[in-house]
Amino acid sequence: MLIKFFTKKIIILTAIIIWIIFSVGYIINDQWQDFRIEQIQVAYQKGASDSIRTIINESAKCQPIPLFDGSTKVNMIAVECLQQAEKQAE
Repeated sequence: MLIKFFTKKIIILTAIIIWIIFSVGYIINDQWQDFRIEQIQVAYQKGASDSIRTIINESAKCQPIPLFDGSTKVNMIAVECLQQAEKQAE
C-alpha cells in the first residue's frame, strides 16, 4: 500500500515537472518568435528609410537616378531640377 502511494506520488510529480518544463519551453519559444518578428520589422523599416534617404540625397545632385524592380527600370529626376532647367532655358 505504501509503495503504491509513493509510486503514484512520483508519477504525479513527474507529470507536473514535465508539464512545467513544456510550459516554460513554450513561453520562451513564443517570446523568441515575437522578438524575431520585431527585429525583422525594424530591419525592414530601416532599409526602407535608408533607401528613401539615398534617393533624396541623390536627387539633390540633379542627375537621373536609375531605379530597378526586377526587370523594370525607371530613371528618376527631381521636379525641382526640371523646374530649374526650365527657368534657365527661358
